[in-house]
Amino acid sequence: MPTLQQRLADSADPRTRRQAMQALTEFLRDDLDDLAMKKLWRSIFFAMWLADLPKVHDELARAVAKTVHKFDTPDAVQRWTRCFTSTLASEWARLDKYRLDKYYLLARHFVREALQWCLAKDWAPDACDAFASAIQDGWFASPKCPDGPRLHYGDVLLDALVEVEAPSAAAHRFCRPLLNALVRGSTSVATRVLDRLAEPLADVEAMRPLACLVQADIHGAAAAAATPSARRPRLYAAVKLLSKATGVVDAPPVVASATSANGDAAPAVPGKRPKVRENLKKKARKAALRKRRYDGFQKKKWHPRNT
Repeated sequence: MPTLQQRLADSADPRTRRQAMQALTEFLRDDLDDLAMKKLWRSIFFAMWLADLPKVHDELARAVAKTVHKFDTPDAVQRWTRCFTSTLASEWARLDKYRLDKYYLLARHFVREALQWCLAKDWAPDACDAFASAIQDGWFASPKCPDGPRLHYGDVLLDALVEVEAPSAAAHRFCRPLLNALVRGSTSVATRVLDRLAEPLADVEAMRPLACLVQADIHGAAAAAATPSARRPRLYAAVKLLSKATGVVDAPPVVASATSANGDAAPAVPGKRPKVRENLKKKARKAALRKRRYDGFQKKKWHPRNT
């Protein structure tokens, strides 16, 4: 008899797929170990791979996203979400342009259901941190993770927060992975964060408290030593835009640089810029030495005594 993982991975038939999803929801529990969760998510990944037609994609993505409600403890939700994010990050390079949309759909529904789970827990700090830290570990902490999941998280987060009417303190916890990427993330991710999070917050009157917190984080990212110099003008422009909306002129920096995997602020890298300057000076000295040697060789070669 095929196992649950095999039934999920080989679920091209609609009836088999529904039976496998029903068995999955009955199998999930808080004491499930990490290895079993990873095997299940890998099977779910291939179940989405084999699903055809937009209606089937949406039905399966919604059913998979609702599995988060089968867990009661924040630790179990954190491990389940981390397995989801790590599986999607590791398999992202295998996706072609015809399959990207279905996994974007899965990520979008999963984020919304995770916020609904936090709402059911009355936005408890440990519940919000469980989901936010799993997103940070799976998509933002590893430099090997592609930018696709990060960019889509930035696209859907603010709309999902408005939909569930998340309080500003809880919403700020979900925004931390994106705000931390302003320092050490790629240019495309930093640009997407400013376009889809910072600028829309300046136009939403009901989210002014969250805009104040985001303004403080962007101000801290702009002042961080590890932030690329080419990125600072855009960050300070976003701070100015949010300052006009919130009325807060001087925003104290909350995020000094990036955060570690557990969500704590990571210290800035000391001596990074002086080291860069020293390397540039060494290269300049070597270039000047090569030029002097070349000029001396040319003078010696064309000296009148040598003709």
